[in-house]
Formats: sequence, C-alpha cells, structure tokens
Amino acid sequence: MGCGTGRFAKELDVDYCLDISAKCLKLARRRGLNCILADASKTPFKNGVFKTVFLIYTLCFLTKPREVIKEAYRILAKEGCLIIAFTPKDSWLGEIYAKRRDSPFYKIAKLYSYNEVVKLCQNLGFKKVGEIATIPKTIGLQEFNIKCTRNYGFCAIKFQKY
Repeated sequence: MGCGTGRFAKELDVDYCLDISAKCLKLARRRGLNCILADASKTPFKNGVFKTVFLIYTLCFLTKPREVIKEAYRILAKEGCLIIAFTPKDSWLGEIYAKRRDSPFYKIAKLYSYNEVVKLCQNLGFKKVGEIATIPKTIGLQEFNIKCTRNYGFCAIKFQKY
C-alpha cells in the first residue's frame, strides 16, 4: 500500500502495487509491477486475501494513517503480517528530515516515533512480532531482531494479525 514508483516493491516480490498517485504508478508499471490506483484507506480487495502488507516509507505521507492500518488489518489473512518501514522522528535521521522543510517530500511528511507506530498498530488489533533497525548506509535487512533505537535512522516493524 502506497507503493509510489515501486522502488522497493520488485525486490520484495510484491504482487500488487497500490497507490493514490497515477503519476507514481506509471513509473511502477515500467518496472513491471501490477499496479492499482486506489486510496489505501479504501482498497478494492476482499477481506483476508493477503499474507503480507507493506507500508514502506508510506506512513509519514498518509492523511488518514489510522484508517489505512485498519484497512491493512481487514485485507490481511489470519496471522498475516503488516510490515511498516519508516524513519522514526526521534532518530538521528528523523531529526534531519524534520528540518528539511524545503524538500517537496519532507515538508508535507508527518514523522512518527517508534512508540507511536507500535501503539497505533496495537490499538487496531496487531501484535508486534519483530523489528529491525539499520543505518541507511547499511546494505540489506537481516532478521527482525535488531532493536530500533535513536542511533538508527531506519526502522521496520513486523506486526501480526490474530
């Protein structure tokens, strides 16, 4: 959900690339992705059809993050996973991004702390089952076991639907 240009979708073997921007999806289609123009808070999918839903650098650009997380819960199968990747506002990189008000991207972004993301998802029925943190220059994501702290600029949290 919120796949944008599909930059990360191909590597993650994503089946459907959903975004609200036709312009971004045009670029994603060029990457060979199956694209759907839709609002992530009201997807065209049936209940419980996906094993995994990704929100990769999407949360900070959503106008209705709570509704999008609820929608992810609806379309996930039982024990399906929601993976949210983001830059925490209280990380060293988040502090840099927060100051970039001249950027066309970050001037509209609302960054969230690690605790805010966890609380939001737990309040909507998800259980946190893992996390990983990296410094942006680090290549690759290993297992979901490196704890997110201020020292890391990127965090991915894995939640499960029960």
